[in-house]
Amino acid sequence: MQRTVQRVSILVAALLPVVVLGFYVLQPKTPPPETAASVVAVTQSSSTTKTATSATTPTTTQQTTKTTPSSASTSATTTPSYAYKDGTYSVTATYRVPEASAQKLGVSLTIVNDVITGAAATNMATDQTSSMYQNAFVSGYKTSVVGKSIASLQLGKVSGSSLTTAAFNDALTAIRKEAAI
Repeated sequence: MQRTVQRVSILVAALLPVVVLGFYVLQPKTPPPETAASVVAVTQSSSTTKTATSATTPTTTQQTTKTTPSSASTSATTTPSYAYKDGTYSVTATYRVPEASAQKLGVSLTIVNDVITGAAATNMATDQTSSMYQNAFVSGYKTSVVGKSIASLQLGKVSGSSLTTAAFNDALTAIRKEAAI
């Protein structure tokens, strides 16, 4: 009996590293992280252009279009003070990725009482890798956006997609400027 236990122990000790290594090798691989370009250019529908340079910021261009804005609701006794106009705002953010042309991400946010009540991101990528990152972003960003205050929202990397997330954050900044009271 003792000899059998000894043989099983030796067998388990020999096979355990193989099982652990096999588990590690069979794990799905995450795509390599995106890298950023160096210039930021912001264009809004009012034809105002601002340019800033940064070593780690992706090239981004936004065109902001405000649609269906509504005036803030008022109360007979107390009027709450809001920093942003209610409405739906749409932006197309353009950013550069290594080894590919400029990529676009469509962003539309609905704001009510300074809270984002609706969000839509549209994959507008023209190459396969960017499209993969944008699809990953689109499938995972809403829970981090809807129901949040527009004033304080800033997304970190979503679903492994850093440049797409940066483009969303740039679009968010453009929408804040457009919706500011």
